[in-house]
Amino acid sequence: PLGGRLQCSYTGLEQMGPNIHLSTGKNDTPITTTTSVVQRSRSVHRSMAPNSSMVSRIIQKIKRPSTYKRIPGSRGTRSNHLFKIQWLRKMDRVSFLTKILTLTRGKKLAKQLINAYRKSSQRQAETAWKHFQAWLPPNLSIITKRTILNFLIYSHEELKLAPRTILCYKSSLAWPLKEAFGVNFRDNDFSLLNKSLFLQNPPKPQIIPQWSLNHALETLSSSDFQRSPSTEMKLYKALFLTALASGNRSSELYAMSRIGIVENSDFITIPLRQNFLFKNQTYDRCPPPIKFPKLGNKHPLCPANAINQFIIATKDYDHKGHLFVHHKTGTPLAGVVFTTGYQKP
Repeated sequence: PLGGRLQCSYTGLEQMGPNIHLSTGKNDTPITTTTSVVQRSRSVHRSMAPNSSMVSRIIQKIKRPSTYKRIPGSRGTRSNHLFKIQWLRKMDRVSFLTKILTLTRGKKLAKQLINAYRKSSQRQAETAWKHFQAWLPPNLSIITKRTILNFLIYSHEELKLAPRTILCYKSSLAWPLKEAFGVNFRDNDFSLLNKSLFLQNPPKPQIIPQWSLNHALETLSSSDFQRSPSTEMKLYKALFLTALASGNRSSELYAMSRIGIVENSDFITIPLRQNFLFKNQTYDRCPPPIKFPKLGNKHPLCPANAINQFIIATKDYDHKGHLFVHHKTGTPLAGVVFTTGYQKP
């Protein structure tokens, strides 16, 4: 209608002819009333028409970024990735993994799952984690398979790591990044990249150390170690002969206890400190006690005699039960490594 309170804002209406039949919905009786103009567009009230201020508020609301007060369970949300990347930059590997597992499994179960790995393995994985934190681009908003592959290539080209070491780095990152960002580390791209890096940098043959076991034993049998050896010389002799006779790792030599040693005429048995686990010990396999034969009280290379002499020389030290301690400070020896050996002055 052209007059009255309601008016149409659209002026380009199509003109229609008169005497158009309109149905009332009840019957098909034709209506004799004629209509001069029929509008196909719905009339709009002027007060309901959107103005410029309303349009601007709608646009601002659309453009305004959403705020997230909590981390939902889905790993695909971009906001989740931003939060988790912030945690990744600040936390160590164990703390980050604990936080991620707590979101999906609860705090108690997350702690139990993380304790499935030894502390030595956790420390080794932390090295790869720190390198990944240092490499991570500052403006990264999402971590994908491509991100991890680029880091592995960086480890090869910039850090000059061997292919086997890069494989260990990938294994260290696999669990936390899969839980946090859903990266599939079993994808074929990782296998192909490892083969490519191996072909570019194959392992080099190792050079066997040029030292003689016979010469070392002759030195330990010499008069310098027999007449009046110092505490340092007793340490060298006891440590070398024990490692040679037992074949144990340095961590196991460190865990040997001087309390509870059992001897008889033929063998000596050395206990380990309480709660110590062997590197290759599992729930279904426990290595045997550290036990090796004695060579006789007068034999210059008997490891049992060397151990007893060193225990007597360090009985007044604050050894805290450790078998091998520093010859001056009494500090337990950790990570024992033989380099040059004993040299005559």
